[in-house]
Amino acid sequence: MNFLRNTLVLCSLFYFLSQSLFSQPGWVTQSSGTTEHMRSVFFVNDMTGWAVGYAGKILKTTNGGTNWISQTSPTANPLFSVFFVSTTVGWAVGAMGDIITTGNGGTSWTLQTTGITSALNSVHFISATTGWAAGEFMTILKTTNSGVNWIPLLSSSLAINSVFFNNSLVGYVAGNGFLYKTTNGGLNWSAPISNPAWYLYSVHFPAGITTTGYTVGMGSPSPPILKSTDSGNNWAILPVPLGNALTSVFFANVSTGWAAGWIGTIMYTSDGGTNWSDQISGTSNSLRSIYFTSAATGWAVGDLGTILKTTNGGITAIEPISNNIPENFSLKQNFPNPFNPNTKIRFSIPATPLSYDGLGVGLYVYDILGSEMVTLVNEQLKPGTYEVEWDGANFASGIYCYKLIAGDYSQTKKMILVK
Repeated sequence: MNFLRNTLVLCSLFYFLSQSLFSQPGWVTQSSGTTEHMRSVFFVNDMTGWAVGYAGKILKTTNGGTNWISQTSPTANPLFSVFFVSTTVGWAVGAMGDIITTGNGGTSWTLQTTGITSALNSVHFISATTGWAAGEFMTILKTTNSGVNWIPLLSSSLAINSVFFNNSLVGYVAGNGFLYKTTNGGLNWSAPISNPAWYLYSVHFPAGITTTGYTVGMGSPSPPILKSTDSGNNWAILPVPLGNALTSVFFANVSTGWAAGWIGTIMYTSDGGTNWSDQISGTSNSLRSIYFTSAATGWAVGDLGTILKTTNGGITAIEPISNNIPENFSLKQNFPNPFNPNTKIRFSIPATPLSYDGLGVGLYVYDILGSEMVTLVNEQLKPGTYEVEWDGANFASGIYCYKLIAGDYSQTKKMILVK
């Protein structure tokens, strides 16, 4: 019996030490230098990327987002999507049919002629010459000469929000009530998804994968996340919790992906979408675009100039603070309290038949009316005492509640944010 107890203690000590060594923040706010709504982000490597948004705003970074430099834009209209094929060649599209391009990394941008005035919401290229742009009134344009000429392929009353091509023949557009697929470069389209109750905002296939793809959007009662495993011919609805509309989805590989959306929502999966968990974004501003260069490094952009970055896949920093195994569940009063803007919450998970294999633990923040504001913890945890920090900088002063759920145990306490 003593041998078993000592073994469990040693295993727990190893777990705590390993967790402490690798504990780090999930998503960190970067300074964009603007309050314009940002609508799209794209990186060509871990250091070099662009973000575009309202008022023709174009931002570039060459150091992973530590600094964002504003570039001169040839339009004052909102820009909704950006795409680069190299560190020098890229395009952005936006309102009034605007398509702008650069061949020198954004040092200078020029307008390209489209012949349309409807908004373009998305752009995607498969090479330096061949690409598509899509938007309002089912507008789909194609170029095979780097945008010197844009050829209209389709037009109707529906709005397209996202375009994605796997190669020169196979591509997808997602929009208000539908997802279409083409197998001949956009000349003809079929409709694997048709549901007026769904507004689909983003469609994505992991790099190099043509069979497995995802699309997300807005719907009722929960935001739709759909997955295809047969090259977009059929799409299955994935079970997700009730939540906010999702505006962007990105998978680093077939298993690891993220979806971002309204009111700072970031959801994460590590099993190809079978299970999703909320990540702490640290903002209540709506997020419009998410992009990763690996399974660890990614960015999200959104309203009021919001730019976020993660270097650990967005995993929340939960710090184990004791090597002792608690006898009971407990949720401590946050400290400091009242607070501005940061506070820490400590909780304990005892040894149970389930907890040594990892017990599902959730720690949530609610406003005084009972609406969920933030998910601080949503993962498997082993026995121990933990501490997590909440940054309330983007939330209004007032009384908030936080609730711990672990197995059959639950407890709620109040805290006060004063600014």
